[in-house]
Amino acid sequence: MWLNCSLNMIASLFNLAGPELIILLPMLGFWIWMIADCATNEPASGARVGWLLAVILIPFWIGALLYLFCRKLPRNAIAKGKREQ
Repeated sequence: MWLNCSLNMIASLFNLAGPELIILLPMLGFWIWMIADCATNEPASGARVGWLLAVILIPFWIGALLYLFCRKLPRNAIAKGKREQ
């Protein structure tokens, strides 16, 4: 009940119908996940600030995809290689 009411409120706020919400909500969740990952896993330096600005300011799914492929996946592959040794 509460979730349905919230989704209807979001849909009416942005004038969206059901199909757009099915696409928009996962993209928004992915964008927030990449912002959180960048804020917590990047070293405290100018790189963190730069990547956060890129993820936030580049239209949201493009910046998040850039961060995913340029930073997160390579970092995970390196960590996986260290664990296997």
